[in-house]
Amino acid sequence: MTVRLHLRDGVYLADCMIEGTSRLEIMGVVDSGASITYVTKDVRKRAGLEPTGDSQRFLCVHGKNHAGIETKSYRGVVTLGTVYGNGTVYELDARPTVGGLRVGAVLGRDMLHSFNVALNWKDRTGFLAA
Repeated sequence: MTVRLHLRDGVYLADCMIEGTSRLEIMGVVDSGASITYVTKDVRKRAGLEPTGDSQRFLCVHGKNHAGIETKSYRGVVTLGTVYGNGTVYELDARPTVGGLRVGAVLGRDMLHSFNVALNWKDRTGFLAA
């Protein structure tokens, strides 16, 4: 199974699914620097994700404004192609856009570890192969 990636403004994006009480198709940023997967507050609400009662301090290499933010975890499953996440996602109160596209998730290593990643910057293509 292979997931095709889209390169937009220097960022690789993947079509994925989030499922809680509702199921949503969303666009996710492929971020191998993120240890866990995050969804936006809007996506969390629309998917009907329920809290687990746990939280985590968020450390972000992308900007000081994210350092030390405490995020709550929710029961939800992110799916990339036919690969399912572990059933826990974290909420990031942000509204990321990439090249004018609304992004609903940051796909971290907890999702990406199931794939071999091929990025071809010259051809502007990328793939995740399970």
